[in-house]
Amino acid sequence: MIQHHRVLREALQHAVRWQLVVRNPADAVEPPKSERRGMSLPGASEIQHLLQVAQGTRFHLPIVLAVSTGMRRGEIFGLRWEDIDLEEGLMAVRRSLEQTRAGLRFKEPKSGRARTVVLSGMAVSETCLQNVCNLGSSDRRARPIMGFEGRN
Repeated sequence: MIQHHRVLREALQHAVRWQLVVRNPADAVEPPKSERRGMSLPGASEIQHLLQVAQGTRFHLPIVLAVSTGMRRGEIFGLRWEDIDLEEGLMAVRRSLEQTRAGLRFKEPKSGRARTVVLSGMAVSETCLQNVCNLGSSDRRARPIMGFEGRN
């Protein structure tokens, strides 16, 4: 309904500019309030099924991180190994990966600032099992976890 109001108001505004009407009658009308929809979350059985289906695929680790931390998709794909402290079970969300017309690029998280996320035991063990986190290699720690390279 809000979209209908915006379209009608904009059309009438063009009519005012073209001097077809003296004033825009939509200006006298309050736009309808937007409806807030509740968030629909999957149940435990659905999450368990999703994890089972994703097991052994490239989607498993991102799904584990999303389910256990509540991170956004772009934040998960913006992670680098240097952002994860497996010993402490903490992860720093410092960037987000977004798709643009020019390609992939890194940006600040949606909140505008970095935050620390506590990793569940499941997320820590799944991350360790990836066997790509060579903590002794400084060049590996600067690489993205999910393998996406973007522009800064």
